[in-house]
Amino acid sequence: MTPLERMVAIGVLLVALLISFSHLVGAEQGPGDGFTAGVISSLGITLQYAVFGIAETRRMLKGLRFQPLMIAGLATALVAAVLPLFTTGVLLGHLAIRAEVPALGTIELTQATLFDIGVYLLVVGGATWVIENLGEELE
Repeated sequence: MTPLERMVAIGVLLVALLISFSHLVGAEQGPGDGFTAGVISSLGITLQYAVFGIAETRRMLKGLRFQPLMIAGLATALVAAVLPLFTTGVLLGHLAIRAEVPALGTIELTQATLFDIGVYLLVVGGATWVIENLGEELE
């Protein structure tokens, strides 16, 4: 690949991560935002694998391993689903945690946002797993 293609691929990854983060932050505004954010991030990561190859992308994204992402995502989604059961008596019920942050004001973390974060991690981990396994067979 040419240096221009490599530079564009890195730029696309940064833009994809920025867009996916904005989807994830607004997760309580609509259903499926954690999934769409995960797909957007996965597309940027997939482009890295296509441009740089498996070995170089692994070196670039050292901290990105699919097993821990999938485990963390599944655990986060399960905690978000079960936690309201203990507080409200309803599985997947509404639960909001409010915190006062000096520089930002009041921040509210809802059960839906936590669930979407878990879905996001699960989608990114699953997509990375699929791409790495398919790419290893082709190389």
